[in-house]
Amino acid sequence: MIPFSVGNTTAALSTGAGGIASDVLLVGFGSHSKAGCPLINERFTLIAGKGNQHAFVIPYTAKVKRISVHFANAAAFSAPEGARIYPYVFLATAPLESDTFTVIKATETFAGSPWVGGSAIPEGASLSGFNADIDAVIPKNSRVAICCAVESVGGHGEQSYSIYYSGGILFA
Repeated sequence: MIPFSVGNTTAALSTGAGGIASDVLLVGFGSHSKAGCPLINERFTLIAGKGNQHAFVIPYTAKVKRISVHFANAAAFSAPEGARIYPYVFLATAPLESDTFTVIKATETFAGSPWVGGSAIPEGASLSGFNADIDAVIPKNSRVAICCAVESVGGHGEQSYSIYYSGGILFA
């Protein structure tokens, strides 16, 4: 099992005009990349000097079995009326010598229920998510990134949220 956490600082993430994640942050073992990487067509490239330390190399061909995650907002906020805010995590992989990662869609683990817009969401409001029986294979010596993002369904315009992410990933 691999635990992960953004540490004692929050991950500041944004959605684009359509509510889809516009950037991702890499999360590690008590820290996270400080700069968001633009997410385009299920791929992102690490920004030079920002994030490489948060990707790891898997030493064997592994199968992702489960992901459990906890989310907590860092400050009270009010999302737009009708919006449903879903933080989520996922894994992405890259060849050993590459900084361009591809999302493993099967690993996307969203909050089971959203923060709902139109009312105040208090600081520290928690959500959780669980994704079982994933069975996604990661080839030996691949770079792996644990990524956090946020989506807004039914929201309007770009939004930014500060969220604590933590969880665990079970590999077989």
